[in-house]
Amino acid sequence: LQKKANCSVDPKLRDRCRAVLWSEQGRSVTEIAKLLMVHRATVLIWIKDYIRFGFQGLIPGKSSGRPRHVDPEVEAAVRRALSELGHAVR
Repeated sequence: LQKKANCSVDPKLRDRCRAVLWSEQGRSVTEIAKLLMVHRATVLIWIKDYIRFGFQGLIPGKSSGRPRHVDPEVEAAVRRALSELGHAVR
């Protein structure tokens, strides 16, 4: 976990590893949440996932958030405007 906490290119994975490591060192969930600027419940979920599934439980999956809903014409207009401003659009 220490190696992944220091070397992972995924910031979410780094934070999750750090949370578990700090918990094992005796830091409180509240303290860990403040350090990582997340809610206490989030830290508890990460720790529980690690206990249940090991390192695999810390690997971030696809977000279950609300799917985006943008009219294709509006999206095209925003892309054109950003392009005119010189911003790269993926």
